[in-house]
Amino acid sequence: MTSRVWATVLIVGVGTYVIRAVFFVFADRTDRLPETLQRALRYIPAAALSALAIPPLLRPDGDGIDPLHPVTLAGVIAAVVAFRTRSVPWTIVAGLAGAVVLDAVLPGSINARPG
Repeated sequence: MTSRVWATVLIVGVGTYVIRAVFFVFADRTDRLPETLQRALRYIPAAALSALAIPPLLRPDGDGIDPLHPVTLAGVIAAVVAFRTRSVPWTIVAGLAGAVVLDAVLPGSINARPG
């Protein structure tokens, strides 16, 4: 690789490190933030997880929303279990079990490969 590529990798790496390190450096100052902002910041982890998890559940094949796709239905089962039990292990078990059973029963298999 050329030195230009290595310089780019180094700059991007340092930039990423600095962006993440800033939060650790200033973490002790969060008590000085307005209460409204502190409450809003508590929702960031849930929002980030939702942004990663919801699109593949609603559009598992990448095209339109299919409410009867096994992945979507397994997600609904997991969501119901999560709301009723508030238990992460039971939510995972229910979602996986739902995906396996629905994949065996419904057409549009999770493992189907276009070909």
